[in-house]
Amino acid sequence: ISVLSATAGALTVRVSAPGGTTATSTTLASSPNPASAGVGVTFTATVTGSAPTGSVAFAANGATMAGCGAVGLVTNGNVGTATCTSSSLPAGTHSIVASYGGNAGNTASVSARSNSA
Repeated sequence: ISVLSATAGALTVRVSAPGGTTATSTTLASSPNPASAGVGVTFTATVTGSAPTGSVAFAANGATMAGCGAVGLVTNGNVGTATCTSSSLPAGTHSIVASYGGNAGNTASVSARSNSA
C-alpha cells in the first residue's frame, strides 16, 4: 500500500496486486462538510484503475447507507465515479467509507475513512 496524496477531506492510496488485474484506488469526498442534520450530503467516490466498471457501496459507521449499497460507476477512461446523496444522517460525526467491488480486470479497493459532520 502506498499513499498517493492526502488532504483534509480525502486520502488516496494505491494497493499493488499480483497477477493480471490492475490495482485500483478509491477516494471519497463529501459536500457540504460539515452539514446540518437533515440537509442532503452528497458523497462522491472516485475509482482509478483500468476502465473500472461495477459498483460502489457507501457505508456510515459500518452500516450500508440506505439506497447506496450498489451505486453504479460512471466511467470515463481509467476513472469511474459514483455518488450517493443522503439526508438521513443524524447530527454528529459519522465515519463514511466507499467500497469498490472490483471486476475481472480490476481489484477491489476501499477508500480511507472520511469523517463527515
